[in-house]
Amino acid sequence: MQVFKAFWKIALKRISSIIIYIVIYAMITVIISSSAKDEGQKSFKDSVTTISITDHDDSVLSRGLKQYLESKCTVTEIADDKEAMQDSLFYRNVDYILMIPAGFEDSFLDNKEMKLENVKIPDSKTGQYTDSYIDRYLSTVNMYTAGGMEIDKAADAAAEALTNETSVTIYNSSDNSSDNNDLVYYFQYLPYIFLMVIVCGLCPIIIMMNSREIKNRTMCSSISSASRNSQIASGSILYSLIVWLVLMILAFAVYKEALFTKTGLLFILNSIIFLVVSASVALLISSFELSNMAVTGIANVIGLGMSFICGIFVPQTYLGSSLLDAAKFLPAYWYIKASNMLGGACGEVYDANEFTICIIIQVLFAAALFAVSFVLSRRKKA
Repeated sequence: MQVFKAFWKIALKRISSIIIYIVIYAMITVIISSSAKDEGQKSFKDSVTTISITDHDDSVLSRGLKQYLESKCTVTEIADDKEAMQDSLFYRNVDYILMIPAGFEDSFLDNKEMKLENVKIPDSKTGQYTDSYIDRYLSTVNMYTAGGMEIDKAADAAAEALTNETSVTIYNSSDNSSDNNDLVYYFQYLPYIFLMVIVCGLCPIIIMMNSREIKNRTMCSSISSASRNSQIASGSILYSLIVWLVLMILAFAVYKEALFTKTGLLFILNSIIFLVVSASVALLISSFELSNMAVTGIANVIGLGMSFICGIFVPQTYLGSSLLDAAKFLPAYWYIKASNMLGGACGEVYDANEFTICIIIQVLFAAALFAVSFVLSRRKKA
């Protein structure tokens, strides 16, 4: 146990920096996951557009259209002046300016083309929403007038018909879907924190343990090479598990009972497997005699590289197909794919066989990295 004690003696000397790593990256994970969660919840709410209406027709149809838009948008008054309109759009006081020309109702009833004029932010969603509201109202009025109804009755009937809205229920096949959606935001960022904390914290310890001075002192004793390596491995495993345990305690503090559902336990399993992958990456890097600064640089390249390519920082649904094809050669891709399936994110649906495949591929990545690091260590001895 001498090597194991020496391992933790070095680790305790670096405990302050290790704690800083864990605290900083854990805070980043919680903040980013919370903001992503809030953003995801916002996407299921109707967007309210701020518009201005200038009515030069003052007819039954124009007043009915204005009344309908008031029920869907926030209507504000601005001066009927080109410069005032431009300023309002520039400062985002309004998103859409509608101008109803004189004679619009007569033109509408005679089936003549007289387009409504509008000024809006180019290619904006708010502009598209408002256009759809206007088209919907006018199409409904046209349907009633085509059936012989008077314009005043048609305007009222259209407004009443459009107040009926369809109730939409979003179905998620996973159990406790709202909790799963919360968990996926937290576990999505764990690969980054694992890679950074374990590589930056573990590599310098192993490199120091493998330094010529400490290694020669150890080999002078009765400890065999196999015993020495197993004790270093035990210390590395314990270090990794402590990091994982701290993050799981944080997850329990935030999400509580959701963590111990069936899906929550699968999230935990996925995180443990990637923890092993992170430890294998750290062991491979430790095979080279690098400075602490070099280790930190490599950890940043690996951590940030996987985060942007594999879907940690940018959801996989927003990444191009060619980039995702390349990401399949990295373990973080399969971790995120499994996480998305569990949380129903990025259009993924949970499938037990596919989830198992994701886990197996991560295990194979870890085994390959361990094998490469073992070969490198054997060559060093030779």
